[in-house]
Amino acid sequence: MPIDLDTMAVYAIEYGLHVRDAEASLRFYRDTLGMEPFAEIFVPGAHVWGLRLGNSMLKLLKDDTPPESQNPRERSIGFRYITIHALNIAELVAECAAAGYEVMTPPSRFNPRRPGDPECEYAFVRDPDGNTVELSQGSPWVPPTDEFIAGTIPTR
Repeated sequence: MPIDLDTMAVYAIEYGLHVRDAEASLRFYRDTLGMEPFAEIFVPGAHVWGLRLGNSMLKLLKDDTPPESQNPRERSIGFRYITIHALNIAELVAECAAAGYEVMTPPSRFNPRRPGDPECEYAFVRDPDGNTVELSQGSPWVPPTDEFIAGTIPTR
């Protein structure tokens, strides 16, 4: 059954991140990257800050008692990174670096595998909890292939 979209919801998808240091995370997402404070949720045992960027919302969740393991740096199944689309990634990366955040990949060019597909610029930085944030300028998306629409995975 497909999703019956709640059209009264502000956002169709909201991304949530557990954070260790709410102040540091808010400085990164709000002050350094410029996300707009949108709303808060006062949950028993936790606090959630909602930050708006265009038609998306990022939720930062700070537990009163931190979980044993939050956001391990090693690759694992599950969310790997979030992507933020911007027109000024070089400036954002410079600002992140100046603020002391780890720049994993400086602004670079994505070269598509298929000739004629669009290119884009990208960079990867880490937030205060070690979450990976991709900054993307331009879009490499192309229309879905017939295989994707049909529900098969192409082997090429």
